[in-house]
Amino acid sequence: MRYEIIVPARSLRDIENLVELPIDAFYAGIHGWSRSARSHELSFEELRVLRDITYSNNKKLYLSFNTIVGSFEYDSACKLLLNIMERISPDALILNDVSLVSFSVKRGWEVHVSLGGVIINSKDVEFWSDIGVTRIVVSPHLGIEEIEELLNVNENIEVMIYGVRCNFTYTGICRMSSYFDLVMRTTLTRFMIWEGSSKRSGICFKPCAQEWLYNNERLKIEPLSYMCYNVAQLASIGVKYFKIGGRGLSFSNLKEVVYTLKALLEGGKGGRICTFNTC
Repeated sequence: MRYEIIVPARSLRDIENLVELPIDAFYAGIHGWSRSARSHELSFEELRVLRDITYSNNKKLYLSFNTIVGSFEYDSACKLLLNIMERISPDALILNDVSLVSFSVKRGWEVHVSLGGVIINSKDVEFWSDIGVTRIVVSPHLGIEEIEELLNVNENIEVMIYGVRCNFTYTGICRMSSYFDLVMRTTLTRFMIWEGSSKRSGICFKPCAQEWLYNNERLKIEPLSYMCYNVAQLASIGVKYFKIGGRGLSFSNLKEVVYTLKALLEGGKGGRICTFNTC
């Protein structure tokens, strides 16, 4: 296969429509352990159903388990990963916690480092590759030349071709939500979830985009934008893995992005995906 298109699976409700799209793989998160809104995560049983649907349609399934674990939850995370790999058996795990990456690669599981790893230079790629990671998802803030440099170290670079990018920090390292929206609760699969903590759970409540009072004037900053890459350029430097981000995208929008990306990869006119916002 010359390239792979990866899309989010946020629920089972629209999975029958998603499998009809010209895509190659899904990524999905399990409740309490992925960098997404809780409403866009799946239960253990839902993931088993998703696995059966994807495999029967010749698609791949990547499980997002990209949370940084505390010392009190490491053992629980490892037990859950063992259960997932035994009973669900996804094609790869998407991780960013070094301890969980080490635990997983030692067992021969395929591991992809997520955006939470904040890979922005060739030494970062060398570090994760030496540990045994198969694929690396790079920060959406990188330029074409920077991505090409990373490909020289590891050819399995995955690019977030479409999604939401914060203009104030590298995706995956913002701590502002932790100070504004910290809420803790317990689920069946996780002893404690830090709902507002970007550090642990990756949830962003966009406090920087709220209305601020500055010098007695109200200031509204909108740091989020749909990013655009030149698809033809990415393909020309050797990028093979194209991820569409945003588990909050409607099916119609996701469908439009998929078909646009597919056309560009197969030599269609133009080069950028810019369907809803101006580049």
